[in-house]
Amino acid sequence: MIMLFTELTKQPKSAAQVNGNSATNLRDGQTKCIGILLAGGLSSRMGTNKAQLVRPAISNEHGTRSQSFQAQSMLAFSAQLLLDAGVDQLIVSANASQAAQLTNEIGQLFIRQHSIIQADTSSQAGTSQVGMGEPKVVTDLTPKLGPLGGIYSVLEQIPCQAALILPVDLPLMTSDALRTLKQAGELNHQATMYRHHMLPLYLPNNGYTELFFKQHFRALAASASQAPVTDNGKTTSPIEKTQGASIKTLLSQLPHQSIECTAPNLLTNTNTPEDWQHAQSQLLSPRRSF
Repeated sequence: MIMLFTELTKQPKSAAQVNGNSATNLRDGQTKCIGILLAGGLSSRMGTNKAQLVRPAISNEHGTRSQSFQAQSMLAFSAQLLLDAGVDQLIVSANASQAAQLTNEIGQLFIRQHSIIQADTSSQAGTSQVGMGEPKVVTDLTPKLGPLGGIYSVLEQIPCQAALILPVDLPLMTSDALRTLKQAGELNHQATMYRHHMLPLYLPNNGYTELFFKQHFRALAASASQAPVTDNGKTTSPIEKTQGASIKTLLSQLPHQSIECTAPNLLTNTNTPEDWQHAQSQLLSPRRSF
């Protein structure tokens, strides 16, 4: 059964050492590295839920890759990328209006993944995904606070040592690129992103991270309930009104590194219908380099 979190769990979250190093042994109830799929955006510029956009089927004539190539939703495609990159548990960050639909789709993905693992282990000695935790959908504790709000909501509810974070709007991304990011972060025990891109991100869940959320994000979240109402009846997001907390602000408060991406087009995000059409043309191009 796929679990849907709508409030803080009762289990306390273990704090990591402030020096940023991962603990050698997992603490009770703690997952080593979770994959956070950010799917809670409003998709206002796209005009439709980006998680439900269908990535076209493409041929596998440019070499072997770990991800699937059949037509699938961006939610399913992105979730599979994180699983193939080696995360121990998949967590989908969603807003309350999306939660039921995303829970159902992730549940179907988990059933298919479990069947693949069972078939694989019958013919091989093992697989990196054996024992993978059950996927969960986590709703925002405070709505409309952007990607950082989703990350905060997940880390408050899911005990883990680190998170590999991926937005749902990168149709050209590969599991190899995510795995490279994860390995670089684990090697140096630092938050790690690709140069000039805040996402995807490998984020250790340690004392630095907890201190940032305690000092910065909770005050911002508290101000959300006091956001003024505009002429059209909508509240003004505190992130839009001020230079509030962002992923860039988070990274400025903890040890981090940026690495080069050998294929920068992998980091192309899709915020508008025009972006989406351009990405599809790259996917279907016989000259694509990824």
